[in-house]
Amino acid sequence: MRADVPPADAAQQYFPTYRVPPDKQEVTLREYDLSVQALTADQKSISLATGLAVVIISFSGTLLGSTNGVGSLGSALKKIGELSELTLFAIVLCVSLVALRYFAELQRSATYAARKIVVLRRLLGVDYGTVERVMPTSRIEGANEPYAIPLFPGWGSIGPLASIIVASFAAALMAVSMSIFSKMDGSLSSQLAQRINQEPEYLFFLAAAAGGGLLLVYRAWLLENWETTRFLFGRAVAHELGVPIKPRLGHILYRMELSVYEAQRVGILLEAFFPILLHIEDRRFYTHNGNDWRAVVRAIRNRFKYRVSAGGSTIDQQLFRSTCLARLNRTITRKPVEWMMGPWLRKRYGPDQIIRMYLCSVRFDRGVIGIAAAAIHFFDVRLHSRSNWAPSTAQVFFMIERLSNVTRTIPTKRVRALMSGLLAANLISQDDIVEIRGIYLEQVGKGLIAATLEDLEFSQS
Repeated sequence: MRADVPPADAAQQYFPTYRVPPDKQEVTLREYDLSVQALTADQKSISLATGLAVVIISFSGTLLGSTNGVGSLGSALKKIGELSELTLFAIVLCVSLVALRYFAELQRSATYAARKIVVLRRLLGVDYGTVERVMPTSRIEGANEPYAIPLFPGWGSIGPLASIIVASFAAALMAVSMSIFSKMDGSLSSQLAQRINQEPEYLFFLAAAAGGGLLLVYRAWLLENWETTRFLFGRAVAHELGVPIKPRLGHILYRMELSVYEAQRVGILLEAFFPILLHIEDRRFYTHNGNDWRAVVRAIRNRFKYRVSAGGSTIDQQLFRSTCLARLNRTITRKPVEWMMGPWLRKRYGPDQIIRMYLCSVRFDRGVIGIAAAAIHFFDVRLHSRSNWAPSTAQVFFMIERLSNVTRTIPTKRVRALMSGLLAANLISQDDIVEIRGIYLEQVGKGLIAATLEDLEFSQS
């Protein structure tokens, strides 16, 4: 958060809560026009580049496909030696990479322009509802969310078509060249053909692999800032297991970060929750990478000892599950996905930010998401830009126990065990336990917790 932004206006610097003041709308409209022009130019460039690639490669393919073309290529290749053979393949790869890089930059530029149009619309207060168009002549989902327009639109769309054509032509050219070289004594291709039992068709598989590698490089150039190899693999596995990850993930991650800024803006001391949260939910949080086998063993023990249903998930896994998964009804198949994505989330944000986002993004009660909403819901705290709410130890315990409890009941045995552990760790005192019982009594009186007086006797030894 910038230091020069007044506290009362701090939230307005974040999209989409901000609205452009009337005296600045003219500048914003001019920026909008420039973005539309840039998107139009980029889309025309992509179409032109695709058409040009089709024409050039079709013409080249026609020449090579003719009898004279193959003969001329063969005669030319026979005149070059081993070093020139490697040089030819290197030139083909380098030219292909340059072309793919150009296509990737065009796609990136067009995507950013389209996203900017969406943002500027929202800043101007324009909402098309279900009519999701960036421009009248170009239907693109995401008129209300910029991240609905992905950098990589998918292999079946028009965007990557030029790259597919270039990679395919490069693979075909390399395959034909290797086939001709394989018949020349002393060439690298002939030596390779001999090592694979003189079956030249394997050379075509090698050429196809090179073409596939070019496409992977192109895809890597269009990764979002949150996409990594682990994430892409985990998303593919999640799809196969029927555990879909939410679309428009960039917007979700942005809102998670924004929730932390908002909690800090209204003066909630998030660090006050760290010790008790980690002791209850994830004691080895700072020593693992997002996954913890010991937590699984502890969860199994608690299931049998306290009859509490828990999956042994780390805070990283819980955060991913509660914010990024579209469905939570398939526990068995969901766990492998959480194990793959926990380290990805940890590496992206770091441990401290993970805890803050967890506190500001998870559910504390029905319809109560995040620590700020929970403070208002349970304790009627008035939060504003100049508030400074530092919760008591008893309030911290109560709120952390609530986020661990998906029902409105009180698991008395578990609460007593948690208190004993926190007492032993000097994180709470006997006075805190008395205050905690008073908080539960108050919440029962409000109707926010369903419990009897016997359920509230956890303060007794």
